[in-house]
Amino acid sequence: MIHRPELLDALQRAPAGPLETAAWRHMFGMRPPDLENTGGARWNPPGVAAIYLSLARHGAIAEGDHTIAVQPFRPRARRFVYSIELTLANVLDLSDAAVLQRVGLDDQDLADDDHTACREVGAATAWLSTTDCSSRPLEARPTPLSSTQRTKRLTPRSLTATARNSRPSAVSGF
Repeated sequence: MIHRPELLDALQRAPAGPLETAAWRHMFGMRPPDLENTGGARWNPPGVAAIYLSLARHGAIAEGDHTIAVQPFRPRARRFVYSIELTLANVLDLSDAAVLQRVGLDDQDLADDDHTACREVGAATAWLSTTDCSSRPLEARPTPLSSTQRTKRLTPRSLTATARNSRPSAVSGF
């Protein structure tokens, strides 16, 4: 895939830095918290691995609720939310509305069921993180979910060590 030069420039100019925090991940059944999504979702096109997390437990549960809502049949697997401690060297921060606009996205793109625009940004970010043209290799990219809730998208290598420190809890009330 060839990425638009103005998108690559905007991503390289976006703020980035270290991140140390707790995050949450919703999973069905006994799937491990470091299981990659390679089928595609909001920020990763099919074939690009991503792990989606939330900075808030209720955000991870809301993502699980949405997954259930769009399925033709309700999943029967037990639901778990994992708490994961993260220490990442370089995180691209797209949480500022002006930065988001510079990469060509707005709040409608973040809420839309058509993930094309967000996937373009995710694919370009993944490409920059694996090429020598980026002066700052990225371990993770924050991915805005909405204007009130933010999530993080991680590369598998950055989560491998932290998965050992994850703590599951069952989602109750379902």
